[in-house]
Amino acid sequence: MTDIAKAIELFNHGYTREVEQICLAIAPNADGFAQAQHLLGMLAYRQGKLAEAERYLVHAISLRPGEAQFSNHLGSTLCGLGQLDEGIAAYRRSLKLNPQLPDTHYNLGNALKRKGKLLLALKSYERALKLNPTFVAARQNLANLLRDQGQAIKAEGMLDRAWRQHPEHVVLGSNYVFNLNYHITDGERLLKEHLRFAGIHAPHPCPPHRAFANAPDPDRRLRIGYLSADFRRHSVAHFIEPLIRHHHRDLCEVYCYASVPNADEVTERLAQLADVWRNVRHVPDAAVEEQIRRDGVDILVDLAGHTSDHRLLVFAKKPAPIQVTYLGYPNTTGMRCIDYRITDALADPPGNERWYVEQLLRLPNGFLSFVAPHGAPAVNPPPFVSKGHLTFGCFNAMAKIQPGLIELWSDILKVVPGSRLLLKNESLADDQVQHMLLRSFRRHGVAADRLILHGRIPSQCDHLALYHDVDIALDTFPYNGTTTTCEALWMGVPVISLYGELHASRVGLSLLSRLDLTDLAAATSGQCLSVATALARDESRLERLRYALRGLVQERLCDAEGFAASVEEAYRDIWRAWCAEVPEEKP
Repeated sequence: MTDIAKAIELFNHGYTREVEQICLAIAPNADGFAQAQHLLGMLAYRQGKLAEAERYLVHAISLRPGEAQFSNHLGSTLCGLGQLDEGIAAYRRSLKLNPQLPDTHYNLGNALKRKGKLLLALKSYERALKLNPTFVAARQNLANLLRDQGQAIKAEGMLDRAWRQHPEHVVLGSNYVFNLNYHITDGERLLKEHLRFAGIHAPHPCPPHRAFANAPDPDRRLRIGYLSADFRRHSVAHFIEPLIRHHHRDLCEVYCYASVPNADEVTERLAQLADVWRNVRHVPDAAVEEQIRRDGVDILVDLAGHTSDHRLLVFAKKPAPIQVTYLGYPNTTGMRCIDYRITDALADPPGNERWYVEQLLRLPNGFLSFVAPHGAPAVNPPPFVSKGHLTFGCFNAMAKIQPGLIELWSDILKVVPGSRLLLKNESLADDQVQHMLLRSFRRHGVAADRLILHGRIPSQCDHLALYHDVDIALDTFPYNGTTTTCEALWMGVPVISLYGELHASRVGLSLLSRLDLTDLAAATSGQCLSVATALARDESRLERLRYALRGLVQERLCDAEGFAASVEEAYRDIWRAWCAEVPEEKP
């Protein structure tokens, strides 16, 4: 076996140091030198040394420009460096050399998606699947792409078939149940599908109370652990930061277990707020579980549910006496090893218990606290004053804009003469997605000139300033907005929210009730149409709300200290309940 063949075999088995030693020893004039440079580049990529990986891979390509995989791997490196255009060009060079590489089609699809070219990305995923029908990641990303275009029903069928073929696949199962929240309103069905996930991945009974070394003292200082991949620029971090910042440290010691894919300045800020910060991104579930046990965490809080990069399997082995799910997911986890779910009485009214395996912890004054956006522009006069027509708006993700909602919004536009609808989300950066959406409205009798479409706006300040062009915000259904609703209200824009029976469709009601604006929440599409029409015609109320809402939000949604106290009281109650159930040790 040649040295380079041995290096390739060792690389495939994960022997990093040995591969590096062999490759560095191969002389520049040896037959395997180009492949050695390629392997060194791959090693550097795996270690996160992307600039070093780029140098090795560029050198390898200069020596053997006809190797398609060299360009494929360079594409991944360039995309990792944030150079998407260059990465896409490298993938296309690879496919020109060998169009039969499913991995490269898949990688190209991922890069195109990041660029906002959703329909081109879709075609790349479809090509990858045609070449390799068992390519689970490609099928999953294709389904997620369909969801992100508002085609949740089509995505559901694709994910369901894939999950039934690969029931052990954790991410696939979570993607399937998560997707259901966008269009399913049947609580029994949602519970059944979440239990299906738990039956595969968390089938074992929870350990008895005596299995934990935590001292059952009901009044001692508690160790609270928060586990999340979203300790970064993300809506979850936006709402969890005030809680972590305002925890009373004489009552609670805060442990954060960060599984963050790309750390940023928010990550750094949160790390400073925690008493103990542990980076568990690349730590196996079993090791994270053991670390939590060693840390002696009393209450472990999941902030992700079935969203991206979750670590629910850490919770499956119950490393803490009490486990709670909160904030990041609008439904049950399905896992009986998670004891509680934090909510409130409007988001989850009496009777909703039947749709959860967790016991509901209803906070008295709402289930979240909002942080006023830093550097938000001042509130401007309502745009109907200068434009002469009323503008509705929605900044929620395209995945939440389901066909029934388009029909309702079309009815609103037709009933309010001359009105416009401004929609803004990342998916609308793709011209073809815009055309699809315009066709959907046209089928309901709404012409393209009634719609104003915007893609992603990178600047937070500019994003918020776009509310200067909106008179009334329309919430999504059955998956309400949270951050978008709070931001609209902060910018003086009243929000009309259609609500249903499940938590995902009651967040708007919960938020509006705290501002004494429950009259803007509607229980049926017909009622929603009436509320929108009445508010659109009440110009004096629109002007009053424009200037009053920010103060109301500041007073009633931004009380971080009061919110932290209510959460701590709930933690103390469930801790005392656990202590009361611990059997006394016999002398």
